[in-house]
Amino acid sequence: MASEQDWSRRAASSSKRWLSWRLIIIVLALYLITTFFGFRDISSSNAAVVKLPTTSPCPKANSDPPLATDLPRKIWQTSKIPTISLDDDDKRVVQTWLDRNPEYRHEILTAGASDTFVQDRYASTPEIQEIFLQLRDPILRADLIRYLVLSADGGIYNDIDVQCLQPIENWGLPKEQTDKASVIVGIEVDRKLEDGSWRLGFCSWTIMAKPNHPAINASVSWVLNNLKALAAAQKTSIGGIKASREDVIATTGPRAFSQSLYAFMSQSTGTKVSYLNFTGLVEPKLVAGVLVLPINSFGSGQAHSGSGSPQDESALVQHLWKGSWKPSHPDQ
Repeated sequence: MASEQDWSRRAASSSKRWLSWRLIIIVLALYLITTFFGFRDISSSNAAVVKLPTTSPCPKANSDPPLATDLPRKIWQTSKIPTISLDDDDKRVVQTWLDRNPEYRHEILTAGASDTFVQDRYASTPEIQEIFLQLRDPILRADLIRYLVLSADGGIYNDIDVQCLQPIENWGLPKEQTDKASVIVGIEVDRKLEDGSWRLGFCSWTIMAKPNHPAINASVSWVLNNLKALAAAQKTSIGGIKASREDVIATTGPRAFSQSLYAFMSQSTGTKVSYLNFTGLVEPKLVAGVLVLPINSFGSGQAHSGSGSPQDESALVQHLWKGSWKPSHPDQ
């Protein structure tokens, strides 16, 4: 007959076996859930030369309802001076974004705030930190930071002299395209030049993007490589770059941005994408996740390229061409 001690030992042994089986079942269940329902990395590995974070460096806010395109409801702008010191014209233009888009978060990054942003969001990419923090030229920094904020956080970037003509929610972009779009840009120029060549470039004063999209990551890489090449050509450091107006446009500005997008779309589609794909565009066109809008969407009020009036229904924003950076940058 089993003693009381024997029964106690058997009960303890049975309890341990039961706990072991429960632990095995829990681990197996977690493995199956992670395998079939977990998050997968869908970022492109060949879009950018400089290694960028594989996911957005900061958690996605869930307090704002997403757009149909899942583009974050965040408006970014930059300024060399604190917001309170902006002149009345700039304040009025900035206010158009606040008044017409009250459901969007809005942030104006000053020079110091831009440094902090890069240090926080790009802690894992020291080359980006090093180049940005070494840059001294305000317009080169302003160009680069727009690509960096869109790569890290996404949203809509606008220069300080761009006014919002219609609420973003009323822009009326085709849903079948915006559902597939991760970057939205507008045409700035679409015309024949004096030398006989054709120029079709994209606006860099207004850009919409999802965070960590390979097209914007490629733009970051393109601009960083341009800056290193310009410094090498001038036999100086990144901080010692002296940029002409042409240098700014070609190194970090709209020409560099356009070239990076053409290269990205060509690589993504396996075919050469050029101005021929977009010249004379009258309806939005989607290529490799980049939705290109006709010139009047972001480029209204210009005296070329078929640009229309800012009062036209098709005009969404207006660039006022303040160009405060130009006096400090010679033509050559």
